[in-house]
Amino acid sequence: MEFKNRSSRRKPMFDDIPSARWLDDSVWEKTRRRATDTVSTPTKSSLSSQKARGLSLPGDFVRRFFLRLKLGKSKQFLKEYIQRIVAFIKGIPSAPSKGVYIRENSRLALAVIICLLAVFVVPFTILKINDGSDASVAGTSTKTSTDATAPTNEPLFDIVKPAGRDLKKEEVFFDPQRKFAKFTDDVNGIPTIVSQQPIPEIYKTNPADGAAKIAKDFGAAELISIDGQQVYFGQDEKGPMTMIFAKNGNLVFVSTTKAVDKEALKVYVGNFE
Repeated sequence: MEFKNRSSRRKPMFDDIPSARWLDDSVWEKTRRRATDTVSTPTKSSLSSQKARGLSLPGDFVRRFFLRLKLGKSKQFLKEYIQRIVAFIKGIPSAPSKGVYIRENSRLALAVIICLLAVFVVPFTILKINDGSDASVAGTSTKTSTDATAPTNEPLFDIVKPAGRDLKKEEVFFDPQRKFAKFTDDVNGIPTIVSQQPIPEIYKTNPADGAAKIAKDFGAAELISIDGQQVYFGQDEKGPMTMIFAKNGNLVFVSTTKAVDKEALKVYVGNFE
C-alpha cells in the first residue's frame, strides 16, 4: 500500500527564489528598510483625513506650535486652532450622532474642556490669591506673609542685660506666642541662660511682690539684696543656680547650667541695667 504525503507543500523561502539570489546584503537592507518605512509611516491621505476630523498625532500640536513660534507664525497657528475649535462646537448641534461626532473629534473636545476649565478655575484662583494679599494695602486684609507666632530675633519690648555686654541681634531669641526673650552668656566660664518677659499686668503696681510670688513657684525662696535690688536665689540639687528679680518693667531669670560661685553670680546680676 502506498501512503501519500498529504502535508502542505513548504512555501519557498526568499533564497529559493532565483531572481532574488543576486541581491547582495546592501541591496537587501535597502529593500527591507524601504518596505518597513512604507508600513510604519502614515500616508499623506491618512494624515489629511485625521486633520479633517480635527485629530492630530500625540504631541503634534505642541511640536507644530513651537515650530511656528520659531518662524514667527505662532499667532496665526493659534488663530487657526481656535477656528477649528469654534467649528467643532458649531457642528455639535447638527451632528446626526453627537457621541460619534465627539469621539471622532476627541482632541478638539478635550481642548474645549481645557478652555472651559481655564475660564472658570483661573479667575477663582486669582481671587483666592488676592484674598491673602499684602495687608499693607489699605489695611483691609488681616493675613500676613509671615507667621506671627514664629520665633524671631526682635523682641517686642526692651530687654535688660549686663552693662558692657555687646549683645548682637542674632543672639536674641524671642517667642511671640509666650512673649519672652532669652540669650546665652557665661559666669566664670559656666554657660548661663538669661530669659525675661514683661511683668504680668497683675504685678505691675508692685513688681517686687510679683517677683517674690513667681520666684516661690520656681523654688527660689532665698531673698538676697544686691545693691538695693531684691533678688531671689535658688539652687537645684544637681547644681544649677537661678536668680529671679524685677528690672525696668521686666521679670528676669538668670539660670546657670552648673553650680557656680555664688558671689560671682551676685556680681553678674548686679551689673544688669
